[in-house]
Amino acid sequence: MDMTYDKEARVLTWRVYNSDGTPMFITKYEDMSLDEAKAFALKHNYGILDVI
Repeated sequence: MDMTYDKEARVLTWRVYNSDGTPMFITKYEDMSLDEAKAFALKHNYGILDVI
């Protein structure tokens, strides 16, 4: 699983992978502030949020 937040686009991308490394699903959340993205990551027990 990984989460990436694009500061300019204000988009959080959440990727979840199968055990073999293939993507299970990719979800994008648009018009989200950095604080909202950080809260979302913590809510889903994912402390590492890559900010680009």
